[in-house]
Amino acid sequence: MIKRLLPIVALLLCFGWGIVTSGASQQEQVPAPTLVPPTPVPFADPGDAEILPSESTVSRIQQNGVVRVGILYNAPPFSELNIRGEISGYDADLARSLASTWDVEIEFIQVTRDVVRTAEMLRDGVIDLVAGQVHRRRYDLFLEFSESHYFGGQHVLVAAADPASSPTELSGRALGVVIGTDGERGLTRWQTNTGIDVTVQTYLTLDRAFTAMSLGEVNGIVDTRARLQRVSAAQPETVRVIDPAISLEPRTFAMIRQDINMRNLVNRTLQHLTQNGRMDELYATYFPGIPYLRTTPWLNLGEDVPSPAQFVANNSFPQQYVVPQLQATNSIRVAGLIGVTADADVPESDRRLDIFHRALLGEMASRWGVSVEFVPNSTNNAIALVASGQADIAVNVQADWAQADVVDFTNFYLVHGERLMVQVNDDVNNFSGLRGGAFVATPNNETTAAARAVEIAGTVPVSIEILQVREQDIAFVILEENDAEVAFGDSLRLIPHVQAFPDALRLTTADDRGTPVPWYAVSYTTMAIPRNDIEFRRLVEYTMQELILDGTLRALLQPLMLPEDFPVFEVWPGEPIYLGYNLAP
Repeated sequence: MIKRLLPIVALLLCFGWGIVTSGASQQEQVPAPTLVPPTPVPFADPGDAEILPSESTVSRIQQNGVVRVGILYNAPPFSELNIRGEISGYDADLARSLASTWDVEIEFIQVTRDVVRTAEMLRDGVIDLVAGQVHRRRYDLFLEFSESHYFGGQHVLVAAADPASSPTELSGRALGVVIGTDGERGLTRWQTNTGIDVTVQTYLTLDRAFTAMSLGEVNGIVDTRARLQRVSAAQPETVRVIDPAISLEPRTFAMIRQDINMRNLVNRTLQHLTQNGRMDELYATYFPGIPYLRTTPWLNLGEDVPSPAQFVANNSFPQQYVVPQLQATNSIRVAGLIGVTADADVPESDRRLDIFHRALLGEMASRWGVSVEFVPNSTNNAIALVASGQADIAVNVQADWAQADVVDFTNFYLVHGERLMVQVNDDVNNFSGLRGGAFVATPNNETTAAARAVEIAGTVPVSIEILQVREQDIAFVILEENDAEVAFGDSLRLIPHVQAFPDALRLTTADDRGTPVPWYAVSYTTMAIPRNDIEFRRLVEYTMQELILDGTLRALLQPLMLPEDFPVFEVWPGEPIYLGYNLAP
């Protein structure tokens, strides 16, 4: 058992870092982005990385009217020093969009791939922000990260005529990879997580791996999409990249650790740029044909343009950090459960949601070696309980900017929202397909469903009649009584009926604009945790990501989501550092 988790976490991170860097991998020893390539320098713990930033970088940006952004000079198409002596690329233009939104000037300052040195530049005030930083777990000791705005990763390149349509169809075949790189590590972990067996052939360079594929020695090669496109640029018509990536490499902005006001400013701005269409423009420019995995919106984002003036100058820190508390009590206090009983009148959706959250927290707690204490009667005040220290974590909440001053929110783990349910043999795919006067059943325990159905139908326009019924009776009134043609409501309330009658009922897959997105409105379920408790946040996120990677989360979500609706969950590349260690003293 671990007596003191935080020092050991630091040692584990440093140890993991040493393993990665001491091997002097081919990819990580590419010349650093300087005008004169320096000798690669091994990573080391700067020793004072844990100095808490009492004053937020937000204050300095506001006072100076300029944001100084650290950026690589040789990482196309993300950033490069072009022949005109200007910094160009996706990361550069996104950083300019942030500065423009904040109404400040921007100054680009060159950084290298030495993350420790970058962290020192942040700490010393040389730079305010780092653009285009891939969020790797081993960097968490040194940096704080924004939400991800680009999901790169390790992909597989195959011949254009290869029959494989996804990496899962490569079982039993041979793949080439550059030895010691993130590609090799990602491929190894992908095999472990999926159970798919491929023969791995290592090469010293990507050029050699590509030549080997051309000669038929391997069936494909693994690396980032950008590097694969560059190595095959002379004959692009002969090859293709197959999706999805075998491992994700989320691209972020990085800042000094525990500067929560700066992190919130950047995150809110990224969501604003998503809302106003700027992110779509950047993707269309730099990644045509690649789908944009949209930044998850929070509640109460609003229409106001984010600015540094909206955020306070000083950072606040927890009076009690959760991890030491878990060590002391061997228990985690969880708020937000519905707390259903065995009463037969309880809607099936509530029952399933309650079972899911109990199982999810049980899985997490078992990996930490602690027990779970569910706070009773905490559905309506879950966030307040976390903010006041009466609960360690709240489940079944939505990230909300109105609450960002009192708690943090994790990445989402469940997606649900407004859907239309119809009979399998009907040709109705949206409200536009309904005839005038059609009856639409809505659950009477969902307060907004009836009004939303009338609102959406009015935009088509088509006149409908609302039939409010018990959630338990929705399938009955459609299939047996024929009192309603379709049903409308949250997917959590409709999916039990679809799963109970798979040959008779289905959810539609396009909205009334023909967009192949099934939700009329979508909700992202997250967890709330104490504000600026960075180690607990990493513990929760890492554990959730391990549940994603080993398939546990997907199995738990099956009663709540249809397989085709599963989103791409965010996973940070790296070893499962926090996991497998008991927190008990």
